[in-house]
Amino acid sequence: MAGTKPAITAFSVDSGVQGDRLTNDRTLTLIGIAEPNLTLRILVDGILLGTVMAGEDGNWSFTTLELSDGGYSFTAETGEDGERQSSDPLEISIDSDTPAPEFTSIEPADNSLQLSGTAEAGASVDIYRDGTLIGTATATSSGLWGYLDTGYGGGSTSYSARATDAAGNTAETADAVTYSPNQEPVLASDQSADGAEPAQMATSVTASSPTPTTFEARIAAAGDDIEQRESGGISSNVSDLELGYDGSTPHIVGLRFTSIDIPPGAIITSAYIQFTTDEVSSGLAALRIEGEDTDNAGDFTTIKFNVSSRIRTDASVSWDVDAWTTRGEAGAAQRTPDLAAIIQEIVDRDGWAALNDIVLLITGTGTRTAKSFEGSAAAAPLLHIQYYVPPASDPVAFNNPADADSATNQIAELAPEGTKVGITASARDPDAGDAVTYSIDDARFVIDATTGVITRSGIGIVDFETETSITLAVTATSSDRSTATQTYTLNVLNSPEPVTFNTPADADPDNNSVSQDAAAGSKIGITASATDPDAGSAITYSVNDSRFAIDANGVITRSATGTLNAQSEPSITLTVTARSSDQSVANYSFDVNVTAGASNQPPTSLTLVKTTLTSQWSPASPDPSGIAYISHLGRLFVSDGEVNEMSIFTGKNAFEMTLGGQLVGSFSTTSFSDEPTGVAYNPFNRHLFFTDDTGTRSVYELNPGSDGLYNTSDDVVTSFKTSAFGSKDPEGITYDTKRGVLYIADGVGDTIYTVNPGANGRFDGVSSVGGDDIVSSFSVASLGINDPEGVEYDPAHDLLYVIASRTKVAMVTPTGELLGTLDISAAGARSPAGLALAPSSGDANKMSLYIVDRGVDNDSNPNENDGKVYEFLIDNWLLA
Repeated sequence: MAGTKPAITAFSVDSGVQGDRLTNDRTLTLIGIAEPNLTLRILVDGILLGTVMAGEDGNWSFTTLELSDGGYSFTAETGEDGERQSSDPLEISIDSDTPAPEFTSIEPADNSLQLSGTAEAGASVDIYRDGTLIGTATATSSGLWGYLDTGYGGGSTSYSARATDAAGNTAETADAVTYSPNQEPVLASDQSADGAEPAQMATSVTASSPTPTTFEARIAAAGDDIEQRESGGISSNVSDLELGYDGSTPHIVGLRFTSIDIPPGAIITSAYIQFTTDEVSSGLAALRIEGEDTDNAGDFTTIKFNVSSRIRTDASVSWDVDAWTTRGEAGAAQRTPDLAAIIQEIVDRDGWAALNDIVLLITGTGTRTAKSFEGSAAAAPLLHIQYYVPPASDPVAFNNPADADSATNQIAELAPEGTKVGITASARDPDAGDAVTYSIDDARFVIDATTGVITRSGIGIVDFETETSITLAVTATSSDRSTATQTYTLNVLNSPEPVTFNTPADADPDNNSVSQDAAAGSKIGITASATDPDAGSAITYSVNDSRFAIDANGVITRSATGTLNAQSEPSITLTVTARSSDQSVANYSFDVNVTAGASNQPPTSLTLVKTTLTSQWSPASPDPSGIAYISHLGRLFVSDGEVNEMSIFTGKNAFEMTLGGQLVGSFSTTSFSDEPTGVAYNPFNRHLFFTDDTGTRSVYELNPGSDGLYNTSDDVVTSFKTSAFGSKDPEGITYDTKRGVLYIADGVGDTIYTVNPGANGRFDGVSSVGGDDIVSSFSVASLGINDPEGVEYDPAHDLLYVIASRTKVAMVTPTGELLGTLDISAAGARSPAGLALAPSSGDANKMSLYIVDRGVDNDSNPNENDGKVYEFLIDNWLLA
């Protein structure tokens, strides 16, 4: 792990929703990795908390003192000056408290009772009748919740509630609420010992709201219930609705309910969709329901991606669907969970009006097949909504003065998070029982929703030099849904400011590159550029790698120290430290390409040194088709394009192995690609690329997200179609670190395609599918290569290795000129496919070609498990 950049990999305890980096524990334990036996400095928001030493295995942990509620940015740092390395920040929020839920009304509704109240926005509220849990509601973004007690049996009944927020905090109602027919409800705590009511009652609910109204709308026209395939294609006249998957293909179902006769300002107390079973199914099915976030949902069209491209509501509902065992059944198993939060978010929009239309979207895994309008109009999906309209009341208004804090309204431009600004917003609603909460329009500040106290947040920049005062708009919202807005002027005070890197941080427009043979003093295309806003401050620069030097103007050159190797280290990350005379410090990282020297000659021969049987892994890879070297992990990544078609398939079709052939991990790409034929890696952003030669013929790009880990919940997958530029059989794929392009080997077309991401810098397809990628190609058939299954870029020699046959690998320039061939007959390969250039397993200073062998095609023998990876050591050409 020599030279390992420090990293914070986890923390404990992550209470509430796992992975949201929100906890109610005010004492945190940070866990991470670093170079073994090295001392780390642990910082929060740039302030030193303490130090810890990494163990022999590089692992470390650090426990903080007790922290206050709020957001924090933790980093781990090693080294000094030019050797300083810092981890990526880990953002954690602490919330150790939640307000108690309250009841605002209990209303009779037929033979049921409609319960309404307030809680923290998004909190889950458990409802208890006479001490027994009867159900759960979810507070809306405005802190309102509702629950219909259909089990009310009449007579005097006591209700209480328990709220749980996203951080896992819980709070209970201070007092139970008693409902008695034909009289005002009273607090349980306001009753005397013998049950009689006191002369002066303090009530927490009212009984003046109208009885909830039920509205129902069924899908009423062909084209209002549609399916969108993974390719974006639309099926608008469907005989049934495949919720989740249709076979092995994911679907998005869109449902458009028209003429929703619910007035603005309505409180949605419950909602659901009632489906009717069209086909019996009992496997696991997990669905997600969202709404289209619009005032009046438009018609569905046959334009590709017309369903998935619609803006979604913040609210969503998960549905673990029971088995559907009887065709034609429309019961509890076919009924969704409560969708009130989704419908409320739509009805709360400023542009909502009665008789507008609503679209609901359904995605997920597994399969349930429901009747559609076209299949049976009478059994089409039914939207059921219960709501009531609050009675007229006095609105909330700001007091005079509107600021209850007599302190001066001011903030220093560098004030830390949590600093009070001298403003306490003050408003009230004259209606008894109505509660007021506050919100603010500027993310640089936060306001306590209950007290109205405004403090600095951890977001954004306050800059005296550009903004000497700030106008803040505070909105007071009453539980009766009325609102009022008040503005406050906040003065900004000047503070000594630290040095920061400019945008861009590199003032040299040339490409950042250096030849491995570059002489001392050679420029590499980087001029670091930083500024200290304070007058009179001077800046000096240093760089963390002794193989390079940086002058007073930020110009980086090759030093006379150390060696560069384009093959084993095709790119280098340099960290430049800018230090101001006021002792403030800033760091910035620059990526530099290392190119081969002019005298470097391509390899002339290979030696087989190892054969790994991927068929013996657990889980096995019987048909490995793609391979790539993941340099930041020092491991190889193998994709299997056809294991999903075999009986031994366990759901895993992507494998991580050491250079020596040991399996260290596996995961699935089936959520976006069921047949990943090739895989490539971009070392600059650590994205993976997968070719898929089924369906739409596409390339999928996997961004590991903020955690930097593959196969985690924050991964982001995008794609572009190769079929749009003529590639109908995309097999191998590789990334050119020098030009920033992809090379795709098309087997059937005997062609190598070059894909340039265009002006926007993203691989998003050619113009015919809405992107700006630029594609060129050359044929390899004239070079004697048929059905090229694999391609790999060599940055040291600026050439491509292409699988030419069972016994040969061709070396080709990026424009299609044949440079020579390498003999791989020693392996006796049956179906060589993807190949990767990586350090040798026996000597990290040497390079090897790793080639996967698919063996016997499973079309001829579906049970054949004979996958292999060969390691061919490249001749000692780099030392020549």
